[in-house]
Amino acid sequence: MCSGAYSVSSNQCTPGGAGLDCGGLGWVTDPDGTVLATTTPDEPFATVEIDLNVARKAKHTYRS
Repeated sequence: MCSGAYSVSSNQCTPGGAGLDCGGLGWVTDPDGTVLATTTPDEPFATVEIDLNVARKAKHTYRS
């Protein structure tokens, strides 16, 4: 949020007893911090179309 950029966290969900310790599921946020998409065990993939003009405007606002 502080840099006016979209943020993406990519991770995996592991079923119990798989022998792996992962941090959780994934998400995408816009420059204002609004969550645009998240993944779940049932929906492990997310696709988001981003608007670069929104990021440019957010970066300008952040610098002001």
